[in-house]
Amino acid sequence: DIEPYFSLVHDGEMTWIGGKRKIYRYIAGELEVFCTTPESFDCRNLVKINDTTLLCGSHNGKWLTNIDDKTVSDSPFGTIKEVSAMMVDSKGRIWIAYYNNGIEVYDKNGTTIQKFRNDNSSLSNDIVLCLAERGSMILAGTDGGGINIIDPEDGSIRVLSHVSGDRSSFPAHSIKSIFTDQYGNIWAGSIRDGLISITLSEISSYSDTFLGLTNG
Repeated sequence: DIEPYFSLVHDGEMTWIGGKRKIYRYIAGELEVFCTTPESFDCRNLVKINDTTLLCGSHNGKWLTNIDDKTVSDSPFGTIKEVSAMMVDSKGRIWIAYYNNGIEVYDKNGTTIQKFRNDNSSLSNDIVLCLAERGSMILAGTDGGGINIIDPEDGSIRVLSHVSGDRSSFPAHSIKSIFTDQYGNIWAGSIRDGLISITLSEISSYSDTFLGLTNG
């Protein structure tokens, strides 16, 4: 039987893959079941938070997996269960997006550092589907609010979103995945508008603007 795979992370030596009640390890061309997770827990999000620990997230909670002894334990990262996206940034901070509950940022001990929600910040939408890092900024793709560019140092947020009638605005509302390549380009996979290539610039071009609009 073909097992479903939901997530993966490559740590430089091997690739870890999250599946249905299992975590797999791919090394030297071989795929093996590394360990099992608690019953009814599908590893839909997976990050490596240190040399010996994987953090697994799903619709029904978060678990830590010890790489050395394959044991699974409760996670200290927050109490909200429904995880929609996770990432570890270059400074070791752990970002977890909860479905319809925005984003919380933790240190490696589980202490909350920051919270981003629609009611306490400029986050455009509380449904965050993906997270990525570009330079010093965090990119958060939302379901209906475009891409939020978050500055972790001051908490400011710039939003890339579609504006009706503005042809130079961001062409999509809902973003499922974000990838930054080795050249600094941003690739966004949208839910209904295909693959989008993004280059950040201080210059905007406007054309075919209707009478009365302020973006001409």
